[in-house]
Amino acid sequence: MSDPTFQQLRVFLVVAEELHFGRAADRLRMAQPPVSRHIKALEKTLGTRLLERGNRGVSLTPAGVLMRREAQNLLRRWESAATMVADLSGGRHQRIVLGAIESMAVSSLPAVVRTMRARHPEIVWELSEGHTEGLVEGFSTVRFDAVIVRGAITAERHCAVLIHEDELVVALPTGHRLTGDVIDLADLANDDFIVYSRQPTSTLLNIMLSACQSAGFVPKIRHEALGTELILGLVAAGDGLALVSKVVAGSGLPGVRFARLSGRPAVSKVMLAWHAHVPAPVMNEFADLLRQAAAATSLPPAASATIRRSTEGRARPTEPATLRRRQTPARRAAAQVAAASLSRPSVAAAALTGSPFQAGLVGFAPTLPFLVPAGRRPVRRRPHPPSSGPHRQRRPADHLGGAVPLA
Repeated sequence: MSDPTFQQLRVFLVVAEELHFGRAADRLRMAQPPVSRHIKALEKTLGTRLLERGNRGVSLTPAGVLMRREAQNLLRRWESAATMVADLSGGRHQRIVLGAIESMAVSSLPAVVRTMRARHPEIVWELSEGHTEGLVEGFSTVRFDAVIVRGAITAERHCAVLIHEDELVVALPTGHRLTGDVIDLADLANDDFIVYSRQPTSTLLNIMLSACQSAGFVPKIRHEALGTELILGLVAAGDGLALVSKVVAGSGLPGVRFARLSGRPAVSKVMLAWHAHVPAPVMNEFADLLRQAAAATSLPPAASATIRRSTEGRARPTEPATLRRRQTPARRAAAQVAAASLSRPSVAAAALTGSPFQAGLVGFAPTLPFLVPAGRRPVRRRPHPPSSGPHRQRRPADHLGGAVPLA
């Protein structure tokens, strides 16, 4: 079987786009018979029909649809290779085609590449984002000169170095029952999970499933999604929680908060690999910059949190003193009034009356039952009576009596 030529592939792609031999011949500036001969020769080489010819026109067969995609990739790679060889032989720019996983592409990679461009203006960087499995496949076929992936790479004749160990953190909706900054994964056994899609096979999904299994449960998967942005959107909507890379913990998405997992049960190695034809000094410098950027995005040590036992008997992390809720002016005022009310109720009432935080304290009153003197029922708020007119009502002078009316 003879190999197809690039000319046959180019002719086929134009015919596949136009679905008309006459229009394809015009675009190619050829007569129609040579176009037909190229298509027949390609079909003979492949041993199958790529185009169906009928009274209603031309259509692609299933084999033709597949061949169109592969021919596009093949010609694109050939053109890229020809450009790189010409640039290298002519002493011009060298091109490095780099593929990276999503967590790196959306965090430190753009700034690192910008630094590399400033240091090495003779190098042109061509960046692509993808999942580990697709990037490894592209690396093995030399579609990528270098890749940043999770886990080891089995391709031959390449160099690989560790960038960092990526710790997965849990993304929770802000109203979740667990409020600590460090959470035991076992305490999430009854929650719904939003995970990375199984198609294509997800390295992060496998890491998450393994961590849950080690914690003693099988996660209840509610949604599958292809990207982190969609996953975090579903978390913000309250549809479940997710384990994501720590580098996205600083995204500041409304409705989502992040917490570390006690014991770091879900960790993956992020590797940089490159082929032998790529200059090693340049890639080692690139790796050093990536490590520095990864270290700058590290989370605080998990050891700063303490562990307590939940009612189910499992270890549950609690918030250390430095991670407790921030004291706002309204909360400070409420605490001061609460302390004063324990010894001098009349002073507490006077402190509330006319205070600039009085409106805010009304909202806190239901959580402060100790502000009501013993033996007295809470006073429910009613609409204020008119201050003048025939329906004017007067309240007893001792209405407050040292108590705070509850909303």
